[in-house]
Amino acid sequence: MVCAAHFHALAKCRRRASALCHAHTVCSEREREVLLQRVPGVHIEVVGNGVDCEFFAANSAPSGARRDVLFMGRMDYHANIDAALYFVKSIWPLIMLAGRSCGW
Repeated sequence: MVCAAHFHALAKCRRRASALCHAHTVCSEREREVLLQRVPGVHIEVVGNGVDCEFFAANSAPSGARRDVLFMGRMDYHANIDAALYFVKSIWPLIMLAGRSCGW
């Protein structure tokens, strides 16, 4: 009973917060429909998952170019949590080692 009350209170809070946003971005038409059911009338853009391989192809950036990494994803989704932790613990140290040997 307490969990149900907490769930409904949180859902109400999310609806209020969502209604205050100028726009929302979701990854599928299904997510768009779910959000519209929860918060009718909000502006929603659908941006599909995927990578434009041609746009993000390796280039010959000058050595002083920025090298930023941004992990985007819901951090209450187990697969995203696992991926972020794996990246930070296993991949990022290798990138940093390789970067030092390359002079950056």
